[in-house]
Amino acid sequence: MRINSMEIFQVNSNGTFTVSKPIKIGGVFMKDVVFSRGVKVGNIDLTGLVGKDLEVQMDNGVYIITGYYERT
Repeated sequence: MRINSMEIFQVNSNGTFTVSKPIKIGGVFMKDVVFSRGVKVGNIDLTGLVGKDLEVQMDNGVYIITGYYERT
């Protein structure tokens, strides 16, 4: 299913980001995690996902991120 990343990421006033809903990416589970630019899970920079549409699967309330869409 396709969702906007802002459904699961929150942009904070200090320039950091928060994972606001439970997600799994690259086998790593995260919830209520605050991160800044340059934080990678595997080869994926998490801030590169912010503002994009994501391809996700749902599993017991966890958003499993399987890909993202580039804006054209």
